Amino acid sequence: MKSIIQYLIETECENLLGKTRNEVRQIINSKVIEFKKTPDSKNTTDAFDDKGIHVYYDDQGNCKEIENFNVGLKSPKETLKHLRKSDKKTKIDQNVATSHKTGVAVFSDRGFKSSDGTVDSVLIFKRGVTNL
Repeated sequence: MKSIIQYLIETECENLLGKTRNEVRQIINSKVIEFKKTPDSKNTTDAFDDKGIHVYYDDQGNCKEIENFNVGLKSPKETLKHLRKSDKKTKIDQNVATSHKTGVAVFSDRGFKSSDGTVDSVLIFKRGVTNL
C-alpha cells in the first residue's frame, strides 16, 4: 500500500502549484474540459478526466489546488496515520483530513476510523495555506 508521501512523490502534483492555466495544460498535455465547479464559482476549473485530475485556479489564473481522483491509496485509516507522521496537527472534519503544514487534504466517503474503504481523492495546495 502506498503512503501519502509516496503518492506525492509519484504524482509531482506540487510542481503545478503557481503555474498559469496555459502552463498547467501544456504540462498535463491531455484533453481538458473547462467548467464551473459550482454556480457561484468565481473561476473555472480544468478537468483532465482521462488523468482523473481537476485543477483549480486563483483570481490571477494561477494554479492554487490540484485534486486527483486516481489516488491508489487504499486504507483511509493508514493514510491518515502517514499524514499525521508529517503533521501532528492534521485536522479531521467528517470525511476530510487536512494538513496545512504539508498542503494535503484527503477525502474518504467512509471517514478515517476504519481500514475499510478507499481514499476517494487527494487535494494538493500550497503548504501553510489555511483558507481552503
